[in-house]
Amino acid sequence: MSARSRAPGTHGVICGRSAALYDLLLARWLHRRFYRAVANELGSALPGGASVLDVGTGPGRLLLELAQGRSHLRLVGVDPSDDMIRRARNHARTAGLQDTLEIRDGARRVVAVFCRQIRLGALDVERTPLGRSRRHNQ
Repeated sequence: MSARSRAPGTHGVICGRSAALYDLLLARWLHRRFYRAVANELGSALPGGASVLDVGTGPGRLLLELAQGRSHLRLVGVDPSDDMIRRARNHARTAGLQDTLEIRDGARRVVAVFCRQIRLGALDVERTPLGRSRRHNQ
């Protein structure tokens, strides 16, 4: 179904060949350092037993980074794309993390996400490489 033929009130999801390209080019290569920086800072700041929900997890690359050496976290990813969910589950299985990561297609049932702060959990975005590069580019 093309973007123009979607029913009103629905949004498109990345699927098919677009999902494969996103996974390979964006998630795996371009965003890799960002995911690693977020995982390192967030993972060390969260207490044992903390839960992380990655809404719009896509191929699950951020959750994979978070899971590396952090068995104390409960990691859940949701995405509206069946293709992205399949990719995230395959990546988790390949990394031997299928029992550590919980990947769901429940994002279709998410009506709204409210974030009261501009920080991700305990992550201070200003001190991360992303925050520094954002200030640099302004």
